[in-house]
Amino acid sequence: MEQYFFISLLTTFVFLIMLRPIAVRIGLVDFPSSRKKHVGEIPLTGGICIYFGVLITHLYLNELNTKITILLISSLLIIILGIYDDLYNLKAKIKLFIQFIIVTLTVFLLDLKIENLDQIFRISYIFNLGIFSIPLTILAVVALTNAFNMIDGIDGQAG
Repeated sequence: MEQYFFISLLTTFVFLIMLRPIAVRIGLVDFPSSRKKHVGEIPLTGGICIYFGVLITHLYLNELNTKITILLISSLLIIILGIYDDLYNLKAKIKLFIQFIIVTLTVFLLDLKIENLDQIFRISYIFNLGIFSIPLTILAVVALTNAFNMIDGIDGQAG
């Protein structure tokens, strides 16, 4: 388990160093403003580097299977959407719509769903979600994706 962490950490760090000059050259940077307190151009490459850390770790350890491949592809699509948004400033509605499409496809391809809420609220009664399990799962994944994106806006805290 420790090898996963160290390979991912090292790979992410190497990609941070490698992608910084490229991000500055192509304009994938954040500038200071009234709501942003950093100084100078900050490359917007943290999510890309984390993705490559996870990808390289799985490739190195030969841990690819159908489910992991689907997750990596859908994550890549979300990252491409984020890069496009950083470069061209997509409207929130469009970005959310595309995220919902990607996540919906992923949830159906992986047969992934939150079936009950007993562990979340630590209750002994199992509250089965039934037909609401898939919509709740999709909503939860999109919400979590955007929460990480918002956290990462605070000086790379997602990493």
